[in-house]
Amino acid sequence: MTGVPLGDSLANLCSRYRSRYCDSTATGEELYSQIPQGLAGEICPFDDQKADASAWLDKLPVIVDFRRRLLGG
Repeated sequence: MTGVPLGDSLANLCSRYRSRYCDSTATGEELYSQIPQGLAGEICPFDDQKADASAWLDKLPVIVDFRRRLLGG
């Protein structure tokens, strides 16, 4: 086993790639994203409807606290 086992809800939250897609609306194309503006990275190599969310995930308090505790900082 590698990594740290996570509960289902935390594992889903920490998935590196999050949904991001354009949808047609009455006023044109609109971007929908689970990743806050400015924090989406490269498009997922196996699903072009997702983008790398690492920059956003690295800022989440649960991740910051986990790393602080793990690394002793």
